Amino acid sequence: MLLYLSALSTLGEERTFRIQIDEIEMAFDLLSCVVAKGDTLIEAHLLEQGKQTPLPVEVFDGQPFSGPLQNLELQWQLILNSLKATPSIYSDLIDWALHRIGEYEKLINNQVALINRFKILQERTQKQIFSEPNRSWFIGHYEAYIDHYQNKITYLEKQNRHMSLRLNQLLGL
Repeated sequence: MLLYLSALSTLGEERTFRIQIDEIEMAFDLLSCVVAKGDTLIEAHLLEQGKQTPLPVEVFDGQPFSGPLQNLELQWQLILNSLKATPSIYSDLIDWALHRIGEYEKLINNQVALINRFKILQERTQKQIFSEPNRSWFIGHYEAYIDHYQNKITYLEKQNRHMSLRLNQLLGL
């Protein structure tokens, strides 16, 4: 996911940034850190899978978000764990978790295949294109795609681990 932000520095200069982040909590903490340093947020939004989500800049007051969000997550996990679900609910949730894990594995395999294809194209370019401006451009272009798909793999692996943990909770392991 990408975080886009515009801020007015303490010197009155407007600055715009784009940052690759893995977790929304990281984005919130970063925006709070910008405010804590004395800069003024003008605009912020997240871009994930082609969908843009605007963030209300007025809520960032310089205080970290990750701690309170983790406490909130712990509270709802305790509440969910205290609820007694019927076996059919567990069965549906287990089926859903297994399906999601399978989908994550397929997506990871697709990303690996794409990376391998771009590595082949990169090697072919290094061997066959000798004119420097084109060669460097293609190689850089392929490297950008490889990095992009590697970041996607990292995200998907994290999601897969998270879903596996949920499945283990459902199974009582």
